[in-house]
Amino acid sequence: MHGTHGSAGLGPIEPPAVRLSLDRARDGFEQGMQDVPLTPEPRYVASLASIVAVIRGEQGRDRSMRHELMVQETIMRAVGGLPEPSGDPAIGATSRPITPGSGPSSSPPANAPEKMRPANGDR
Repeated sequence: MHGTHGSAGLGPIEPPAVRLSLDRARDGFEQGMQDVPLTPEPRYVASLASIVAVIRGEQGRDRSMRHELMVQETIMRAVGGLPEPSGDPAIGATSRPITPGSGPSSSPPANAPEKMRPANGDR
């Protein structure tokens, strides 16, 4: 993130640390560039526990099904698996329903970068 008084970025991802750059010293951090280590925590444990609790009926969903559909549609459009929506883009309406077997094939789209295409035309 870049702000008016400095910037912060996550990196490396593992072990997690923040690279912080400040225009002046503040809140216990020095002026300039510095690495701020983060407390190592097991990744994905809390997310998996939440999913299990939803499946068991112990808690409600963290996100709506509409949100989940919009995320999946966005990913599929980004990789060429769905055309742009024909409905209202603010709603995220699909141009065709997503049903099992209606998504992209196991082959990358014809306009995929060369590194995504199978070697020697193998499918």
